Amino acid sequence: MGDFTRLLVAVRSGDAGAISEAFELTYRELHELAHQRLRRSSRITMLDTTALVHECYLRLVKLGQLEANDRAHFLGLTVEEIATALGVSTRTIRRDWEKARMLLHAALQS
Repeated sequence: MGDFTRLLVAVRSGDAGAISEAFELTYRELHELAHQRLRRSSRITMLDTTALVHECYLRLVKLGQLEANDRAHFLGLTVEEIATALGVSTRTIRRDWEKARMLLHAALQS
């Protein structure tokens, strides 16, 4: 079991400090993923890459839950990989991502 997967198991077992360790372990990768997502977005946003990663962390800590099984599950996949894993079309995944972006935008505005 890798360090990250061990931390995810600890989070699910109630270890509050494990989520901070997990983010510290993957911070650079999360930052790069956020940068890629924001760069692809045609919408103007008030968030920058760092703010997006920090907002994600704060929301996970606030919820006190993390339901990822391993590193790949936590860091999310390509649209095609997500569609395959869920047994749906890439169009469905793209539509769901758009809904998620709109909900996040609305939540951040309020």
